[in-house]
Amino acid sequence: TKHTSLPTEVPAAESERDDGRVTAEELSAFRAQCSALTLDSLATLDDEAQEPLPASIGRFQILKRIGSGNFGCVYLAYDIRLSRQVAVKVSHLGQHTSGELRGRFIREAHAAARLAHQNVVCLHEYGEEQGVLYLVYEMCEGPTLADWISEQKGPIPLNVSAAIVRDIANGLAHAHTRGLVHRDVKPNNILLPPNHDDSSSLPFIPRVTDFGLAHDSLSHDQKSLSARLVGTVDFMSPEQARGENRQVTPASDQYSLGVILYQLLTGKLPFEDKDFVEYLQRICREPPRSPRRLRSDVPRDLAAITLTCLNKSPERRYASCRELARDLDRFLRQLPVRARPLRFYQHAWRNICMAPIVSSLIGLIVLGCLTSAVVFSQMAANLKTHHRELQQTLDELTASESKAIQARHETELALQAQTLQKQQAEQHARQAIAQSYRADMHRAYEAWNKRQVLETNQLLTSISSQLVGFMEPGIDFRLLANTSRDSTFYLASHAAPATDVKPIRNTPWVVSTGCDGWLHFHDASSGQRVHSKLVTQGSEIHAVDVSHDGTQIAVGEQNTLLGVNYASVYPLHCSGEESWLGNCTAMYFSPTTVESLQFSHDARLLAVGPRYLPVMLYDCQSKELRHKFATESRNRTVDFSPDDQFCLVLGNEGNLLIYDTHSGEVVRSVRIGETPQTSRWSPAG
Repeated sequence: TKHTSLPTEVPAAESERDDGRVTAEELSAFRAQCSALTLDSLATLDDEAQEPLPASIGRFQILKRIGSGNFGCVYLAYDIRLSRQVAVKVSHLGQHTSGELRGRFIREAHAAARLAHQNVVCLHEYGEEQGVLYLVYEMCEGPTLADWISEQKGPIPLNVSAAIVRDIANGLAHAHTRGLVHRDVKPNNILLPPNHDDSSSLPFIPRVTDFGLAHDSLSHDQKSLSARLVGTVDFMSPEQARGENRQVTPASDQYSLGVILYQLLTGKLPFEDKDFVEYLQRICREPPRSPRRLRSDVPRDLAAITLTCLNKSPERRYASCRELARDLDRFLRQLPVRARPLRFYQHAWRNICMAPIVSSLIGLIVLGCLTSAVVFSQMAANLKTHHRELQQTLDELTASESKAIQARHETELALQAQTLQKQQAEQHARQAIAQSYRADMHRAYEAWNKRQVLETNQLLTSISSQLVGFMEPGIDFRLLANTSRDSTFYLASHAAPATDVKPIRNTPWVVSTGCDGWLHFHDASSGQRVHSKLVTQGSEIHAVDVSHDGTQIAVGEQNTLLGVNYASVYPLHCSGEESWLGNCTAMYFSPTTVESLQFSHDARLLAVGPRYLPVMLYDCQSKELRHKFATESRNRTVDFSPDDQFCLVLGNEGNLLIYDTHSGEVVRSVRIGETPQTSRWSPAG
């Protein structure tokens, strides 16, 4: 799975504040940036395709576009003054007022200007033309490393892979000595111009480019050290993935080199995951598989070099990229590498193969020493015979002490075994809790995606109680907890079971009802009850709806005293506190309980859904029945399309029926397969 590059700064998964909480602002920014990773990139590509090709920038005559990205385009240009071809990197048109883009270009210019190395692309000039920033680099013919990898038909030769990463490491080591940490090392930022030196092991010269995200350790500017994700996720070090930019050092670039070497050797990345948060967690916690498991011909030395670069702890990687380059050079020269120290017998065998004459002389000397040792051993055996009797006496004296020591040792072993069993039990418990945590969080996110807020909060409460004493909730838990908590409030309860709730449009109120016959009006911002009205003494209310203009309210009543069911319409006044309902203006009787009610958008029609009977469509002006919509079950909800041309009826068996309000005919029937409780027509129709 490939994750979108993060060429700009994205809010980190965890804040650096002491309490570890994620604020609402950071949460909003994180969601927006994660969505923008794909949408903004697509929009940028559209903008780039529409940008006209400028004739010239400064003294540079533009010939053609050779590349583009999120922040600008790269053009092949001709330097009129010096009569040479150059590569000009230009900010996108319309972005010349962006402070972030200006800072990125300035940082890249200052960083590249301090570098002069055969494995780093050389910067010629930096300037600004009519508000458009540009950088002038030497022209490097050839593809990027990413394009070169994609063009390979089979496995890349091992020596070629090692030589490529060795040269890149030399270029980065030069940058590190100048106080620069690249922070976005990836194949797309490695150019491969041709190498005309026949003695070289590579047909091209790997050269590092794009220092726009580089951190200058010699500068006092701390903006690049904020707790944000910086770089490209697939090639990001664990300390970058955790947003610990203050911990980002040259060892972080070394980790990215390890990912590139891993990809060159195996054709795959060390980690792959579709879920963005889980992907970051795997980078931070999970050790990568050995390249030898994916490609059996990878030597142990080269695999050891790769895994040393990919160590989670920066202190356990190479001391510098220069040391990494030297170790790769030792591998290419078939010398022992420091990432995998040889054992004594391996050193001995290698030295024998390299110097057989010297090894033979050493062997003769060793043989003579062994012969002498045998002679002296025989003499020592004779001496031991004389001392044997004394030793037997000493053994008897120390026998009791040995037994005591043995008993104490056995006791210590038993205690160690008991401690080990306890630790294993605790480890199994933690693993079970972690597995349960992942499963429950998956269920919680599924519930949240279905907008089941109550079930989501219940799952989060259960997860929190299970984690006590074992582990802290992750960023996925805190993100969902903050989001669901900010999206929920509860209305004041009814004395009897509540049956329906509807908003009063264009007002800050909602109305709820229940089997007690009361209408309760609530403040939608807080859920507090502001007014109550008993509609009819001895009636149960099973459905309620308010017209879109907020002037009428329809109530589905079941009068238990008279034994009748009907839908009644009242004028609704949403100002003042003395009278919220006027006198009843219409009553539509039903043989069974009125389960659902809905006004049309223009309030000219009223749909009444009796239980187990056809839905009745009434004309609110003439009070006459216009149509009956035949259904085969309970009518849980009814709703009108935005233009009132169609009426949607949800049955008990998961059937959605759409009727034409003019002809009364069914225009569509949809079988959902489950048993939903409610349905609504979207505002867009």
